[in-house]
Amino acid sequence: RLAWQPESQEASGVLPGADVVSALGLCRTAWARDEEHGQPAAVSNSYSVPHYPRETLGRAFGPLALDQILCFCRNLEDGLSKFGKVCLTTPPGSQDDRANAAVLLGAYLVLRERWTAKEVVAAVGLADANLRFVCSFASAGLPEPPRVLRVSDCWAG
Repeated sequence: RLAWQPESQEASGVLPGADVVSALGLCRTAWARDEEHGQPAAVSNSYSVPHYPRETLGRAFGPLALDQILCFCRNLEDGLSKFGKVCLTTPPGSQDDRANAAVLLGAYLVLRERWTAKEVVAAVGLADANLRFVCSFASAGLPEPPRVLRVSDCWAG
């Protein structure tokens, strides 16, 4: 009922009949509604740090924040209820988007499906589990420091 097809815009026979959805789009407004006002939820799908302008974040691109993860989980559940099958995708050629989307998928499996981090690694694969994030506030004007935080670290908590 759920497939992961990163860097693609189609299900490619992985899950026939699935609704193909951008994983990062689900932490924005896809199926989300503000409960009180019935309006699209105001959650972004890009990395940010509250109270800091984007310029101060330097090279950092993720991982995304808890509110974004929870919005993604809710929207994915809504999509699975509505369509029965969902295939999550990411834009071709963007390892940054792929890393953020992999964190979201793993968070859903851990938080909603009660999988262990090891089970997520086995299902999603080592290539995605080992994608790494740039340190927050790493200056864009200097050489990039070594990437330390892995996607699988996010799944492990």
